[in-house]
Amino acid sequence: MQIKPLQAKWFPSDLTADKKKDFESAILNCRHILDRLTEIIEGELKELEKDSKEEYDSPAWPYLQADKQGGRRALKNILKLTQL
Repeated sequence: MQIKPLQAKWFPSDLTADKKKDFESAILNCRHILDRLTEIIEGELKELEKDSKEEYDSPAWPYLQADKQGGRRALKNILKLTQL
């Protein structure tokens, strides 16, 4: 399986090259944890895709949709970091 390079967001800006290499190694050694986190987040995204009749009947429907959209955006950003 091909491993993509880690995104720059993973690394604090003050890391030396050696510490960056060690940090990257530590992240890759925890890949099974990141894979599980990815599964959890994907499940949460599926739940956010579901709409109920009660939501459509709510006068706050636009706010509920905006909240869901923000949640989806945040979870998708995290997914980008966990998918190595």
